[in-house]
Amino acid sequence: MRARIALEINKIVASLGSTTQVNVRRENDLRLALEAQKTRVLEMKHQHDEAAVLSGDVAAAQRDLDAVSQRLALTNLESQAQQTNVVLLTAAAPPLDPSSPKLLVFLAAGISSVAY
Repeated sequence: MRARIALEINKIVASLGSTTQVNVRRENDLRLALEAQKTRVLEMKHQHDEAAVLSGDVAAAQRDLDAVSQRLALTNLESQAQQTNVVLLTAAAPPLDPSSPKLLVFLAAGISSVAY
């Protein structure tokens, strides 16, 4: 009877040992899977951040393109205008007295230079 009990105890111990080994393998597999998932989540966060930066770049480029397109349309419209932007303010009149030669000034300068 004791031999039978010892045999049954050995079977139970062997069964528990193999169950423990299976559970240890499962635990290791789960740890590896968790680490792989953490790595993947971090990579996805990095990609999300890059996408946000690129999205901001696209928005800025779109604003620049809109501004250039608007300026191009305005320039084209201005170039097609038939009216010039030159306006005659007042008509020029010829002077009544000539501006040169100023004989009296030159004569006075000459006399004063001879006198000194």
